[in-house]
Amino acid sequence: MVTRRTGMTPPPVLQRVPAHPGPRAIPLIARIEDRSLLTGIFYVLAYSGFFWPILVNVLAPAIPKTAMFALSAAVGLATVIPVRKQRIG
Repeated sequence: MVTRRTGMTPPPVLQRVPAHPGPRAIPLIARIEDRSLLTGIFYVLAYSGFFWPILVNVLAPAIPKTAMFALSAAVGLATVIPVRKQRIG
């Protein structure tokens, strides 16, 4: 398997990582004693996105709707751009 970006073969560990890893990649890249910690970190980061609507609801009376919309768009772009670069790269 040769990568498009460098033309080099990645290390064997990375060759086994699925294209959309999520929690399935943890056993492939982590030592046994680190797997539960990495799984926990993955789920904390994954589910932290559910906090955004609550935060928007709490801040809505204090912040104008256009500013909240702009902030939401900025947060959305901040999460989409790195993923897009990773998939293209």
